[in-house]
Amino acid sequence: MSSSIRGSRSPTRNPQLAPHELPELPVRYRWLDCPGCLSHLAINTTESPAGISGSLRRWSADRSINDGKLLRIEPSDLLPGGGFVVTCVCGQSIVVPAEPDAISAEREGDLRVKLGE
Repeated sequence: MSSSIRGSRSPTRNPQLAPHELPELPVRYRWLDCPGCLSHLAINTTESPAGISGSLRRWSADRSINDGKLLRIEPSDLLPGGGFVVTCVCGQSIVVPAEPDAISAEREGDLRVKLGE
């Protein structure tokens, strides 16, 4: 009798998708406030030739709101200069500047942002 579970398979590995072979894309961090719901926003993105992907997280000053959503920005949707527009969870459109507040590649091993020497 076989010891395998019906319908289970041993995992198949695709060397093209091996985690150690995937390029590390720097994460770009931006912190803004939404004028619609007055929440704080964290917009974390990565960039590739396919566009910008990431997430928008919002939280209110009293912490009663804490939610977010995934982001996907096509290259054709970028503004002149590289910025882009996102919609907050509340529905407010927000222009996100091209220049991030921090980039993961600029972080030290303890995850602190290097603010200059």
